[in-house]
Amino acid sequence: MIDSAPPPLDLQPLTAADVMRLRGVGFFVPFGRETQARLFSEARVITAGPFRTLFEQEEPARFLWVVIEGMVGLVAAIGPGESCLVELAGPAQVIGEAGLFDSRRYPVAARAVTDVRLALIPATAILACIESEPALRRHMLGFLSGRLHALVRQISLLNLMSAPQRLANFLLGLTGRRIGAQTVTLACDRRVIADLLGMTPESLSRSLRRLRELGVRSQGKRTIVVADPELLRRFSEGEPA
Repeated sequence: MIDSAPPPLDLQPLTAADVMRLRGVGFFVPFGRETQARLFSEARVITAGPFRTLFEQEEPARFLWVVIEGMVGLVAAIGPGESCLVELAGPAQVIGEAGLFDSRRYPVAARAVTDVRLALIPATAILACIESEPALRRHMLGFLSGRLHALVRQISLLNLMSAPQRLANFLLGLTGRRIGAQTVTLACDRRVIADLLGMTPESLSRSLRRLRELGVRSQGKRTIVVADPELLRRFSEGEPA
């Protein structure tokens, strides 16, 4: 079971290298250098180990999180006692942004999949910047609204997926949905992946066997070959293979 303890409290200031990385994150580009500097001055960095819960679904959205190192899984409840991985976020990706508006609550939970290092920026600081700049407000409202609706659509889709389809969708995310045969490396062991996907390890094994028919092959514990990503996509979306 993934640890549901709160994130570590040892917050650290950003390093100069962290600031350079954050400036290159697409989410912050519209803010401009001066506004970025104000935001980053309020940011703090945390580290967390695998399985750590960073925030829970429906928890008040107090921070925007930016992945600096490692990988984070966004997990949604899809039924009583059931959850499923919605998305994997890696370096330079923001998480929690969809909760900054509307309900001001995170629409999904976030779990560390590997050792992670993340920047936390107070939501109040971001909202203050957006409120003070009308052009930025229009841009960000559109961006965040689209992001929130995309998450809602993805959760609705996952709710209808079988276990093999959820695993197929997860593997497609690791391929970057590129064309042609792909070899992917799992960032954590299969027990953690099963938990993220709302499965038992046995169900994950059965799902892998089902996907062999679609050209998915294991090569050791952490390496998987996807021979035909397009075939896997059609299967995950319920289209005729």
